Amino acid sequence: MAVETTIAPAHRVARVRVGRLGLSALTFVLLAAAAAFAGYRLGTPADGTDIGGPGNPFAGSGVGVVAASAGSGSAALAPGDRVVAIHGRSSEAWAAALLDPNEPRPIVADGDAITVTVQRQGSLVDVTLVATPFDPIGAVVEDWGVLVLALSVQLVGVYLFARRPDEPAAQALLVAGTGMFASTVPWALGAQMTDLVGATGFWLYAATAGLAYTLFWCGALHFALVFPRPHPFAMRPRRVVAIAYGVPLAATLAVIVGACVVTGRALPALAAWIEGQVVLQVVAIVAAIALMTYSYRRLVDQVGRRQIRLVAGAAAVAAVTGLVLWFGPELILGEPLLPRSAVAILGLPFPVALVIAINRHHLFDLDALVNRSLVYGGLTAGVLLTYAATVALIGGLIPGNAPFAIALLGTGAVAIVALPLRDRLQRSVNRMMYGDRDEPDSALRRLGRRLEASLDPATVLPTLVDAVADSLRSPYVAIELDHEGEARVEAAHASVPIDAAGPRELVRVPIVYHGRLVGRLVLAPRAADEPFSDADARLLADLARQAAPAVEAVRLTIDLRRSHEQLVAAREEERRRLRRDLHDELGPTMAGSLMKLGAARSLMESHPDRASSLLDAVDGDVRGMIEEIRRIAHDLRPPALDVFGLVGTLRMQIATFDEGSEDGRLRVWLDAPEELPSLPAAIEVAALRIALEALSNAARHSGGSQVRVDLAMADGELVVTVTDDGSGIPLVASPGVGLTSMRERAAEVGGSLDILPADGGGTVVSARLPVATS
Repeated sequence: MAVETTIAPAHRVARVRVGRLGLSALTFVLLAAAAAFAGYRLGTPADGTDIGGPGNPFAGSGVGVVAASAGSGSAALAPGDRVVAIHGRSSEAWAAALLDPNEPRPIVADGDAITVTVQRQGSLVDVTLVATPFDPIGAVVEDWGVLVLALSVQLVGVYLFARRPDEPAAQALLVAGTGMFASTVPWALGAQMTDLVGATGFWLYAATAGLAYTLFWCGALHFALVFPRPHPFAMRPRRVVAIAYGVPLAATLAVIVGACVVTGRALPALAAWIEGQVVLQVVAIVAAIALMTYSYRRLVDQVGRRQIRLVAGAAAVAAVTGLVLWFGPELILGEPLLPRSAVAILGLPFPVALVIAINRHHLFDLDALVNRSLVYGGLTAGVLLTYAATVALIGGLIPGNAPFAIALLGTGAVAIVALPLRDRLQRSVNRMMYGDRDEPDSALRRLGRRLEASLDPATVLPTLVDAVADSLRSPYVAIELDHEGEARVEAAHASVPIDAAGPRELVRVPIVYHGRLVGRLVLAPRAADEPFSDADARLLADLARQAAPAVEAVRLTIDLRRSHEQLVAAREEERRRLRRDLHDELGPTMAGSLMKLGAARSLMESHPDRASSLLDAVDGDVRGMIEEIRRIAHDLRPPALDVFGLVGTLRMQIATFDEGSEDGRLRVWLDAPEELPSLPAAIEVAALRIALEALSNAARHSGGSQVRVDLAMADGELVVTVTDDGSGIPLVASPGVGLTSMRERAAEVGGSLDILPADGGGTVVSARLPVATS
């Protein structure tokens, strides 16, 4: 397989290093900003507020807040409160002062009272909050699972970038993972109203929960553009940066500035910032789904499709879990079925899938883990169900309170059920993943039933390869049969898988019938780095042995069909030659003779001399036609066969070889019985033609000095053997016209022809021609 290699100019190496340094610097800056916000949050008293709640917190003239778990003053707040003023100054004024570094800002200490005015159910209410030390445990207890998931994605991005810094998907995941973790930390710690007043905390929050969160979705879009293979319009890194980062960031900034210019107020600009993030999130999700779908259908090979399926499957599981257990119940019932930290933990397979999918060399290392997980997961569920059912049933039958007896009986039921259940689960999972390699009898019975149902020879081989593919879960199975020294695929299941390194290496298992090779079973392993095990090899040998009679029958049918086609072609070629000889040679001569006879008849009385000369010419024409008819008859069957028989005719032909070899270059001997039994005419012609063609080939190509022709009868067959002491036929030589003609002549009479190397050098041509059918 040709590999296209490009040597990059020297200056491009520096660009790659600059790109790596830039990504590393961006990661450091975002994580440093998150750490700075966490340090600021831990060193700042809590005012009992947490900016957020349902809807956009920055709307109208106030800021939506919820009671924070990290402040004692939060008890004074009610759901739906919106802070419109702090210390007598409006929230809009404090937001507008964020860009003024000279604005005097109050310093809040532990125990200070903070007066806020909130809008509650259409009325303005003054609420006094008390600043208390910030409680980090209480702040993150509800979101610890989200932090763990974000940290996992971050670590995945760092790990893949460290291993494959030039992999575009690893670069995208580094940005996405860093953005996710750097924005989740401040989100979990929360922003409060005193951050808006003090400005420092708000800007740290905007740099992390704002910019880092935007970069998270930009990185997700970047990932969709380059995974598992860059899209045609994203082949250049600059174009990817422009599409995935430049456009979203510029659009977000334009929305914020536009809202500020149009309204002339700060809070609407902040509201536009939140709404822009929501729009970016929706656009990134839709674009990622569309790009992955297009890649799956148009761009990638089988390995790429597996990578996409792995990532999409893990993402789908995480999304469905969140929808079913968190978002859906919260919308319908008002509260989730599980805490969001628990739901987030269920999303941990997603970063694991990312590692496996991008690290292509280990794409299938998960098979053993999946196998064990399915078996023992099912076993655990079965044991729990067995124990619960036993306890429930026995608990209703045993009178009185006997928990120890009930538990003992339940444990006994589990002990009885566990081992058979485990074995059954293991067989079922192995069957699902590896086929019938652990149950060869089942595979052989299934193959036998399918072959018995395939009455049409044309369907036998396709049925066979489908059955083997099903038994071993192989992505490609084929049957090869030899024809004229060349292996041909007669039936195939699917096509050869193409991996990242090229077509997958195939395994060939010989199919032997009565000690003779009749074909090969060709299979592709289940995965590029997963060769067939010893159990697979044993099952393959059994399947090949079981399939051998069917393959031999099909091979004979194919050979018979090809022989029939060759016979029909030879018959039509002979008819065409006869037609050409009769039409082109005898036809014009006879027409000319008839014209001469007519002219002689008209000149008989007036010019007898001229009529006589015309009759002499007709006499010559007739003699020529007689010779032509003899030639045609000789080509159909040499007359010498009828006079001297096969042995005598061969002696006469061999004499001509000896006459032309007086210099000693070639000597020919004939070993034949004095009398042969009466042979069919077709057998005599075929034997003579094969022997003469073999002699001619030996004289022209062998370079030897001696040739031996043997005629013998064996098992109702005439055996014609021509042996020379020449250089032999090369192993890679393609059959020429002479060899093909000899094979066709033997096949025409139902015989066979073998060409083998002779002991000590040279070539043996052996034809077996059936004299009588038994």
